[in-house]
Amino acid sequence: MCVAKKNDDFFLEKKAWSIVKDELLGCYFKPYVSKILHTNRPLVYVDCFAGKGKFADGNNGSPLIALETIDQCCASTSVQRPRIEATFIDLNYADDLRENLSAYPWVKIVSGKYEDNIKAIFNFPIEIKKCMVNCCIVKKTLNLRLIVYKGTH
Repeated sequence: MCVAKKNDDFFLEKKAWSIVKDELLGCYFKPYVSKILHTNRPLVYVDCFAGKGKFADGNNGSPLIALETIDQCCASTSVQRPRIEATFIDLNYADDLRENLSAYPWVKIVSGKYEDNIKAIFNFPIEIKKCMVNCCIVKKTLNLRLIVYKGTH
């Protein structure tokens, strides 16, 4: 059985590799969200290894970067009431994440392993099942993984 290590000092300051990863996320995610919003289809964003969402040195982590990008894209689109769901999963830091994302009460924060929760997250409401869903699952530990799922349900 593999147990995720709780590494509290990781979130003291953002490391160089994390800065680059988050820059890549910002560069890719903004045009992606803008494009999906203009299709008037739902956007489902899931971060399976969300961490705390913010570093002790004040730098935003990927959850806040993603949510700020979604806000920017929603503010610049003519689409009325875009359908967006965002879920953030973390095994060790869900309480910190909940606090750091408190400005976004519409997001779902899941405490636990993504392997134990991902199927339930993709159990979409009926209205979303009827149309194409676009999903972006982001990052695992040191590697940036952008997986775009496009399919019908």
